[in-house]
Amino acid sequence: MKLKYPLAIAAALSLTAVAFVSCMRGGTIDTIVVSPATATIARGTTQSFTASAHFSDGPSYTWTKAVEWSLSDTTDASIDTSGKVTTDKNIVNAGGLITTVTVYAKDAANNVVGTATLNIVDPFAINVTQVSPTVPYLVSTSTKQFTASAVLNSAGTPTVTQDITSIVNWATDLTSSDTATIDANGLLTAGTLTGIATIKATGKYSTAAVGTATTTIAPVDITSIAFDTTIPAIISLSSGSTFQFSAKGVWAPEGTTILETPFLTSAWTWSSSNTAVATIDANGLATAVASGTTGTVAIIATHPTISTLTSTETLTIN
Repeated sequence: MKLKYPLAIAAALSLTAVAFVSCMRGGTIDTIVVSPATATIARGTTQSFTASAHFSDGPSYTWTKAVEWSLSDTTDASIDTSGKVTTDKNIVNAGGLITTVTVYAKDAANNVVGTATLNIVDPFAINVTQVSPTVPYLVSTSTKQFTASAVLNSAGTPTVTQDITSIVNWATDLTSSDTATIDANGLLTAGTLTGIATIKATGKYSTAAVGTATTTIAPVDITSIAFDTTIPAIISLSSGSTFQFSAKGVWAPEGTTILETPFLTSAWTWSSSNTAVATIDANGLATAVASGTTGTVAIIATHPTISTLTSTETLTIN
């Protein structure tokens, strides 16, 4: 036999089971505990809460579906019967304006209420990051995914971020769609023209919080990698000291025009020819290893997807 209202029946059975547990335990609930006790989220995102019932004789049970969920203020958010809070998408301003609401979970049968605190934050800033591919440019007709994250705290404290890729407006500074276009989900598609695109992510209803990133659009792949020409011929490093390397991608197409990316650090795969003398991290930061160790080390920048495309700089440890 096919049930006519399966969802309604399932919900009724769930509440019946909850009532049965309460009855079997004598119906004495001391407290309702809401988790997480405190949450901080970017405006426009969601947060799910759960509830557990703690009985007087010790045991605890999941009580999320048995309680009545509500908020102290529904101006900026709403909560459904499963404990999921949805905040509005109006990023009012950059600067971390915080709206605090109390989340209530009430067991009506026992008149017991649990609470939690939810902080809804207008981001201090929006960071835009490329996801894939990791190369610092885009060849015609290919795509690159960007994400946006909201910075939820002020400078000077450990950075707290939250993904808001789906709730920002995406745009580029390009005047022609023949160079590149970006969709509502942050996916950039290169056109047939050459140029440098600035990618922008802004709040849905305000431009006060803006995040940007840049990428170079080119018809073909780069032909070489070039180190920063300001790097000295001999670099003297003592034990534990460091030196920052950077390199750019260069095109040498037909004709006299040469297109270049900005100098970059994390875009390349970095390596050292002798890690006993000097190491280099994923961001191009070289470190002299041991005191008294001298020698010449080759620092190599390699294209992340074309292993044969490399460039080498000599690092001398004195």
